[in-house]
Amino acid sequence: MPIILLLSPARRLRYFAFVLTLVLVSIAVTGCVQQVMRRVTAPENASTLDHRSPYLKAHLKNGNVAVISKWSVDQLKREVLGQGTLLSPNRTTLETGSLVIPIDSVALFETNVLKPSPAIISMAVVTGASAVLTIICLSNPKTCFGSCPTFYWSDGKDTTLVAEGFSSSIAPSLERTDIDALFSVKPVSRTLSLHLTNEALETHVIRQTVLLAAPKRGHAGVVKDHHDTLWAVTGYREPVACTDESGSCLDLVRAFDHRERYSLADSTDLAAKETVNVTFVSPHHQSVGLVIGSRQTLLSTYLYYQSLAYLGTRAVDFLSQLERGSATARTAAYGLGSILGGMTVELLQTDGTWRVVDSVLETGPLATDVVVVPLPAEHTDTLHCRIRLNKGHWRIDYLALADLDGQVAPIRIEPTEVRSFGNEDRKACGLLSSDAAVLVTMPGDQNDISYSLPPNPSQYEYFLESRGYYLEWMRDEWLAEENPAKAAQIFLDPEGFLKQAAPEYKRTEKEMEGYFWGSKYAR
Repeated sequence: MPIILLLSPARRLRYFAFVLTLVLVSIAVTGCVQQVMRRVTAPENASTLDHRSPYLKAHLKNGNVAVISKWSVDQLKREVLGQGTLLSPNRTTLETGSLVIPIDSVALFETNVLKPSPAIISMAVVTGASAVLTIICLSNPKTCFGSCPTFYWSDGKDTTLVAEGFSSSIAPSLERTDIDALFSVKPVSRTLSLHLTNEALETHVIRQTVLLAAPKRGHAGVVKDHHDTLWAVTGYREPVACTDESGSCLDLVRAFDHRERYSLADSTDLAAKETVNVTFVSPHHQSVGLVIGSRQTLLSTYLYYQSLAYLGTRAVDFLSQLERGSATARTAAYGLGSILGGMTVELLQTDGTWRVVDSVLETGPLATDVVVVPLPAEHTDTLHCRIRLNKGHWRIDYLALADLDGQVAPIRIEPTEVRSFGNEDRKACGLLSSDAAVLVTMPGDQNDISYSLPPNPSQYEYFLESRGYYLEWMRDEWLAEENPAKAAQIFLDPEGFLKQAAPEYKRTEKEMEGYFWGSKYAR
């Protein structure tokens, strides 16, 4: 049955309005801009626009779009001047001829020339990127490697992926601060260096990378909860049992060893849920918490790429709506993710009922993050928890019970040095701590970020506080799937879309992890 017939009259009207808007946008833009590659620039970076672009599109905060040729930027007056056409939100012509656009009225600028220079790539969305994709990625375009800023640490022998920054910040308006546990980082000197890379077809805009050093009470360490509160730990307890629908999973979760417990997605509904049951011997400790080390599978990455594919050439228009503060666009951006959800922790109480304690949600399929869920005191012989999560959406590496000893205030450590490698034409712009500093990275860029640690560095647990946003580059193969009706379904009926998308996702699910890691742009 067509999806439109399943919607209520009110939602059906919104569906038609959404599709009509996308169609009007495509009709208006098709004849205005002949482009293969598209780049978006924030208005505060107007001085860095690439003047080789024959056309400049200015997405205005009021919804209008100006398409300008023979354009120039007057920095003193903060204006863009040129010949062109001003279009309404419905893309009807409002004005033609000489245009003067105040920069402060612009949400996003869009050009159509690709040039790898930091001066023009802050906020970049690029289409037509297939020339640099691997064979694996070309054959499976929605399993292409995608990375937020990735951070590595070396102990002198092995290099380990320890964190990925602000994974859910897919647009400037969604910029946020992300705190990741550096659970594997064990420095032996007072200098700590993290290797920052951009290994995918993305533009990363990094505003801050601060190291948090949390003093330990004893040797057990410090953990953070989902609300970024840090807790001192006096000891960890292994689970005595862990089960799911396939049987025991105890051997996979009792140590932080990258042997992960995970399941495959449901074949008929990508939003189907499952339960993991875990049991501990009762610690009779006043304050305990369930420690979870996990990362996402590639389900959310696949769905994000599919959404971009259905939006196609209209993806930039969608981004401009986000930058204008559109509540509809913001809801749409988080729609699928909110349905998939996080991992909800429940505790079995003495009366036999289950109590919901909290939910954990850390976006990203690359680095395993470690969080704690503080639990209510239950003085019984055994402590039973269950974790309700979306089937096929999470990889759990570690489960433990932590004895908590109060909250901890960390020391904030700013970078002392940022060194760039392989991008001499765009040096890292100083420390990533001042409000004015921002580091923009392109595919293949690498930077070393150094920190000076306090005395006795082994007496601290370390966390990375990063802030910024990133933008995914579009692929030609995605554009071939442009479909306004499907895009509307994702935004207006996400539950129905997750059911319809299940068979296609299942066809490549088992091979997806290999395709993903095998299609890095840079290594």
